Amino acid sequence: MSEQISLQKSGEHQEVRDLQRILLEQQDDIMALCTVIEQLRMPEQNIYSKDKQHNVAMLEQMQERQQQRFQHLDQLIFTNRRQLKKGEITDNSVVTYSKEVRKLEAGVRTLRLFCEDVVKMTAVDYTEPNRAGERIYYFDKRSKTLQVEIHALREEIDKKQ
Repeated sequence: MSEQISLQKSGEHQEVRDLQRILLEQQDDIMALCTVIEQLRMPEQNIYSKDKQHNVAMLEQMQERQQQRFQHLDQLIFTNRRQLKKGEITDNSVVTYSKEVRKLEAGVRTLRLFCEDVVKMTAVDYTEPNRAGERIYYFDKRSKTLQVEIHALREEIDKKQ
């Protein structure tokens, strides 16, 4: 019995470490997005095809990482809910934290989409009405809030351990 409890604790610690890793990756992604936005902040700043290609490639890689994180979080939630129903575990904190991390991931995805819009709108060959300023304003507002939320959740998870 004590061996089973020990295995449960070990698995839970690994899941919590996974959540911490995901939160760190989210922070890294936000910093990368902020760097791109800073480069494009000037209204007269237009990007040329090679810069646009570089930014688009970076954003596509970020999208792939986000998809993997979403899948991992969904799997964590599913697995822990099933274990709770079967009575294999009694602590639902991994499910709760996973849901919170998933919400933050959705926020990072929104920032990435706004960054993609800004990259597209500041390209030399863009001919439609340019709303990059509005996107940058929203990005600035939301990115700061999201960074604070990520930091607060990391601290809360650290206290839990």
